[in-house]
Amino acid sequence: MTLGQEGPQTEAASSVDATSPARDINDAKLRQLAETLALPNRFAFYILVTEFDGHLGEARRMCRQLGTGPGVVVSPYRTRRGERRKRALTDRDAWPSALLQVLMTLADHAPRGPVWLDASSVPSPAGEQRIAADDDGWAALLRAMNQRRNALSQTLDRPLVFVCPLRLLRRLAHEAPDLWSVRSETVYLALPPLPQGIVPLPAEVARERANLSSTVLLERLEHARAALADARARFAIARRPAHLDAVRAALSATVEGLLALGRPAEALPLAQEAVECARDLVALVGDAALPSLVEHLGELGSTGVALGDVRIAFDAASEGVEIARHQLRRDPDQGAVGLAGMLNNLANILAAQGRFEQALATAEESLAVAQRMSEQTQRDNRPLLAALLSSLAVRLVEVGRLAEAHETAHRAVAAIRSLSESGLAPHAATLAVALNNLANLQGQLGDVAGAIASSSEAVAVLRELVGRNPKAFGPDLAMALHGVSLWLEFSGRTEEALRAARDSVAMYREMTEPMRVRNLHGWSVALMNLARQQFEANQPHLALQTAEEAYPLCQSWLEAAPIAGALPFARSSGAYATILLGCGEPGKAARAFAEGASALLTAAGPTLDAHHDVLRSLTEGHVQACDAAGAKVDEKLLERAARALASDEVTRT
Repeated sequence: MTLGQEGPQTEAASSVDATSPARDINDAKLRQLAETLALPNRFAFYILVTEFDGHLGEARRMCRQLGTGPGVVVSPYRTRRGERRKRALTDRDAWPSALLQVLMTLADHAPRGPVWLDASSVPSPAGEQRIAADDDGWAALLRAMNQRRNALSQTLDRPLVFVCPLRLLRRLAHEAPDLWSVRSETVYLALPPLPQGIVPLPAEVARERANLSSTVLLERLEHARAALADARARFAIARRPAHLDAVRAALSATVEGLLALGRPAEALPLAQEAVECARDLVALVGDAALPSLVEHLGELGSTGVALGDVRIAFDAASEGVEIARHQLRRDPDQGAVGLAGMLNNLANILAAQGRFEQALATAEESLAVAQRMSEQTQRDNRPLLAALLSSLAVRLVEVGRLAEAHETAHRAVAAIRSLSESGLAPHAATLAVALNNLANLQGQLGDVAGAIASSSEAVAVLRELVGRNPKAFGPDLAMALHGVSLWLEFSGRTEEALRAARDSVAMYREMTEPMRVRNLHGWSVALMNLARQQFEANQPHLALQTAEEAYPLCQSWLEAAPIAGALPFARSSGAYATILLGCGEPGKAARAFAEGASALLTAAGPTLDAHHDVLRSLTEGHVQACDAAGAKVDEKLLERAARALASDEVTRT
């Protein structure tokens, strides 16, 4: 029996990379929990859901920093000093009652701080049967705690935090309903692995369920979790392929439900487990299980996208493409569906990495595969073709082929409208994306009225979807409002534009902090756009306040995505610098102009080639700001810019 040990948990916590978005989200959640636990001593019941025992050490460290005290860890597992891995349970039959006795007698001698009841991991190695047996012990303890809840709350004059994996959460609600009903808070934590680069990507998750209300989605999620618990129990008893396939299917339904509710951190470990189940099925039954493996790699990639983890997304999509190619040779009909979808996912990820030509080639191959499938089979592939056309239009824009992109975007919208004749709801999200793409192209080609009409229609579609499910579609609506504000401003409708910009920022402010982190790009750009429009509306001090809030977010996005984020950052830095100049701060403006130009020059490639006008504007702004501040210009920066522009226009006179 372990009581109050600290070493193993603290060591494990250090393996989490400080640059991970999951780490940022977890730190915020743990700090909030630690602050709550610092309240005056009284009994309260909290649940910390994690599959990683290092999170417990991190939570205790934060409690210590805030002066709460690290408290005491109560666990039925023995540990060896210096080891991170937990060993076997002490006396398997007696430990639940023994552990309850420890909890009931802690008040007199435990150190200051909360009590951490640790079920966050099981000994390694541990199979399904071992996990099931351990979980039965936890269920017995929870039943006993439920029966003695009043006595426990009177005796234990401090918070009790149950640190448990997801699989025990449902058993807690079932075995200890009274304790469950008085819980103060349930905190869900994300898992490693850690990303190499954090790039928020366009959402590519299946949205059929997201068209439903949040209440219905939660009900379906509970059904999926119940099915998963049942399937795991059956597989633990008899390790048959049919039972493993049931676990796989239940995992998939649970992942889809969590993604639709905007909870990718919870979905990630289940998506990874689903992939491993599918691999095991392939090993047991052969190529017949390959479609399931491709499907789950796609789910894992979508989860990585939603979490902002480009490494997970890229690895899953790349493997999925290779397996789908193999499957296509074996089963052309089914294989084509998987290959087209995985190629499109891979194209989106390549674009986020700044590999635009490769992304375009991959998107073109994806559409070609789907078109061949339509010609050779009786399958109705119109939804897939419409989505792929919309994606291809974006890829064409990225390499500067605007006329082709405009035609492709029109084809995508027309295809989706033809699908919607019998009812828009199933295709509303796809239509909104296609309309936004079309609006951007119309605006770039000078059709501002068309851009306003298309983006306004997208906003109307998304408002309806947000009414059903705010978490799933809130970020999309915020970005659509940002887009319509730009085109309204361009057409001279400044008051309407400023109103749309405010609405966009308000949408982001209503989001939870983790959701804003996952949508960092849109949040930073929308804030800077509002600052710029406030400045144009003769509100300089309000504009500066908004810009000062936006610029650090823009810098964070650039650090996360130095290639894909270069152009948005360059434009944002130009807007920030212009506001600074107007507010009498030319020195800071000169630095901001230089930072934007440097980001573009560092990105180079297609990003710079297509936007010489932005680079020229930034370097000229830098010179003017330096003149106003009486400061020296950055001669090296100007030389680099002149070489990139193949011109000697930008020089210091």
